[in-house]
Amino acid sequence: MIGCGGGTLGSMLARAGKQVSIVDIDPVSFTLAKRYFGLPQNVRCHVGDGLVFLQRTGRRYGVLIVDAFKGENIPAHMTGAVFFEAAIRCLRRDGLVMVNVCLERKSDPIADKIAAGFKDRGRSVRILDSPGKERNAIVLAGNVKNLRRPQLLVPPQSDLQQTGKELREMRFRRRRAVSAIVRQTNGRMNRK
Repeated sequence: MIGCGGGTLGSMLARAGKQVSIVDIDPVSFTLAKRYFGLPQNVRCHVGDGLVFLQRTGRRYGVLIVDAFKGENIPAHMTGAVFFEAAIRCLRRDGLVMVNVCLERKSDPIADKIAAGFKDRGRSVRILDSPGKERNAIVLAGNVKNLRRPQLLVPPQSDLQQTGKELREMRFRRRRAVSAIVRQTNGRMNRK
């Protein structure tokens, strides 16, 4: 995982028997996740920049989860060509990349841009999106053919009802052409 936050997802995966490694640029994230949110001791914690970690590691992962934010945005260097290539290099042949994205409006193109970045590098992609304007979407790249909508297998220690509601509302949607989204957004801006 790139990005620790409170460690909730890392904790849930570890409790489900998965081997978990988390990279976060802020060492305080790990301290808080362990002390207040129950991040298990068997989760490997690496302090550093996620992209640099991907570029330097020799390991290959079955799943790479990107949940890194600066405010509400994914750091810019985690959305470009260098990131896509580093992420793909770190995946096993049948691996999967999952990128959590915060979207500000219905026409926000960032999830589609990230999906296009992986698609342009020969990876199959799907987007799991939430309803509404301000929302989360998950860009999935790699071995996505047989994916189904998510189910809550290991309940989080906090916000169980909200997390369950959000998962039930998520749906797969088609990737939109980024140029069409930009034209649509510009048209609305010109009318204001």
